[in-house]
Amino acid sequence: KASLKGCQFQRRFARKLNKAMKTPKHRIAAFTSGIRGYWMLRLLLDPEYQKELNFELVGVATDDPTNQYANAQKRGVWRYGYDPDFDPKVVPRIAARHALDAYGGSLRTPEFVRRFQDEWKPDLCLVNVYGQILRPEIFEFPTHGSFNFHSSSGPTWPAFQGADPVTDMIKAGCTSMHLVMHHVAAEVDAGAMFKCSVDVPFPPNATVADMHYMTAPLAVSLLRETLPTL
Repeated sequence: KASLKGCQFQRRFARKLNKAMKTPKHRIAAFTSGIRGYWMLRLLLDPEYQKELNFELVGVATDDPTNQYANAQKRGVWRYGYDPDFDPKVVPRIAARHALDAYGGSLRTPEFVRRFQDEWKPDLCLVNVYGQILRPEIFEFPTHGSFNFHSSSGPTWPAFQGADPVTDMIKAGCTSMHLVMHHVAAEVDAGAMFKCSVDVPFPPNATVADMHYMTAPLAVSLLRETLPTL
């Protein structure tokens, strides 16, 4: 009996020790919307991928084009239309389906900063099609950094900064574009490049919406390649 009790105690102790030593999950926050947001969340909410890399998506901030904070009139992704199948509510719908905390208001409010720092507490922040500028109390908070995915073209970086880079590329006569994954910095769309995707040619008469659809999976490819190192 003493031997049996000893074995049971050892097993209970081992279970408690394993639980205590279990590596905490990495916490990721996403700032995203539209078709690119759809593709990004598909990856970040994949249970097998979360388990493989030991992370969880703790919150998502997303655009509502009817909200003044989204700067919809300046941004090509909303100015030139979008497919009804991927309307502005697609990211909130996905968030609700997964019981994920979603935020659609201003980032400048103390309430959001508190939520971000005290509740989400992300180790990593990912930005992909988002209309508000992240302030230092947001992009400097994650210990593993904050990264944005920006449409660009040509061999130099930064290039085509701003809210409507695809339109600027079309006007400049660019024949192809790519996505740049870069560190978020105080200067908009100018942080150091971390990774660049392959080039995608502009089809004849391609629209801004066309290019957003064609390049949306590139962000997923970049994430799959870089997330394990981050």
